[in-house]
Amino acid sequence: MARTILLSPTWGTVAFDAVFHLDHHAEAVLTEHPVQSGAPVSDHAFVKPSALTIEVGMTDAIEGGSAGRSASAFQMFMDLLELKEPLRIVTRLKTYDNMVVTSVSAPDDKATMNGLRAMIAFREVIMVDAATVSVHARTSAAKPSAAKKKKKNVKASKSGAAVKKSVSTKKLTAAHAAKKKKILGR
Repeated sequence: MARTILLSPTWGTVAFDAVFHLDHHAEAVLTEHPVQSGAPVSDHAFVKPSALTIEVGMTDAIEGGSAGRSASAFQMFMDLLELKEPLRIVTRLKTYDNMVVTSVSAPDDKATMNGLRAMIAFREVIMVDAATVSVHARTSAAKPSAAKKKKKNVKASKSGAAVKKSVSTKKLTAAHAAKKKKILGR
């Protein structure tokens, strides 16, 4: 298998003693819209961020290697997970940019006592550029007094509705009193 390397602004170039497995994942999603009858209609597709899972090995028993190489490699993966730092990963099939560590899994048992065998998952971060734009108020062709008149009309209609309501309530009360007089015979 060709050499897989990781390029990190913090850690520099990292090459692994062994790469046991690489899993490249790319996926496109079709949008779906339900219609009254028949199957949903798809009118658009977009590509999801790339994902990569690497199973790597680091040994402490290599010539010139120190006893803490595997522990240092594990700590590096944990730091990269915490930092959420975008990385470049070069594999035989593809070079990935802006990849972030999403998970680290490393069993620690008698088989890995003098080394590290870890599964690291990466996911692409899609970067966008943001810009600040100044927007100026547009002058309207209509006279400003027309807008004020419209507001006044709204207020007048609201107060008119309130007046009508109170008048109709008084009429109801007067009609109710007349009916009451008639019933009681007064």
